[in-house]
Amino acid sequence: MVFLVGCVVILPLIGVSSVIRREGSELLRLIPGLIEHPPSLARALPHIPFIGKELTGLFDHMDSSDELLKNHLAPQVKELLNRLMNMLGGIGLVLGQVGFILFLMFFQYRDGVEMLEEVKRGLHKTIGPLATNYFAIAERTARAVLYGIVLTAMVQGSVAGMGYWGAGLKEPLLLTLATILMAMIPFGAVTIWIPSSLWLLSQGEPLNGLGLLAWGFFVVSWVDNLVRPFFISHASHISFALIVLGLVGGLISFGFIGLFIGPVILAI
Repeated sequence: MVFLVGCVVILPLIGVSSVIRREGSELLRLIPGLIEHPPSLARALPHIPFIGKELTGLFDHMDSSDELLKNHLAPQVKELLNRLMNMLGGIGLVLGQVGFILFLMFFQYRDGVEMLEEVKRGLHKTIGPLATNYFAIAERTARAVLYGIVLTAMVQGSVAGMGYWGAGLKEPLLLTLATILMAMIPFGAVTIWIPSSLWLLSQGEPLNGLGLLAWGFFVVSWVDNLVRPFFISHASHISFALIVLGLVGGLISFGFIGLFIGPVILAI
């Protein structure tokens, strides 16, 4: 199993990371120019059939938001990209972490059942018969959140990636990775594919921009709205609304790992 995980999951990810690093570097070089000369939707909107004039009036105020883009949005995007590039650039550190993960994974596969039984016995000695019920709740919720968050985010990001590639965006893998990461937060994927659609519109590509926008609304969002609640609620028998509260609260309280800890705490 350790060998299969290394070959099927980790090695391809290391290969993909080099492509993502190249795309990210290209995007970083573009950001200073975008800050000085932010893209405008005014050129593209009038050419959209049927609704062009209405959209032009709706988005006129966006051209007055240059200072917001320069002072807040663009620097934040640049900082996030720099962090991602630093993470991907430390190949030695990444390989060391991967090796440590595989090392621990070997013992989890070999001794995981015994370790689990020891945890159960320890909880039973600490809090009595209630430990069995608490452990069952934690196990079901953790499994549901793992499938509902990680699996759904990967599916949603992959589907969005097809849209990025089909729309002709130059950094499809980088945008796919960003979508997967943001999709771990409920309704977070829209923060990637909507700006990507607006970018295409601002570059005078109304068909590609509207196509990506439609793909996001009718396909990518469909994955999030139906697949995630099914995985979480079906596996844990807990209201999806409560799980979302646990996700958001855990993220605020504990950071990224809180996406997994928060729902378990709330469920118990």
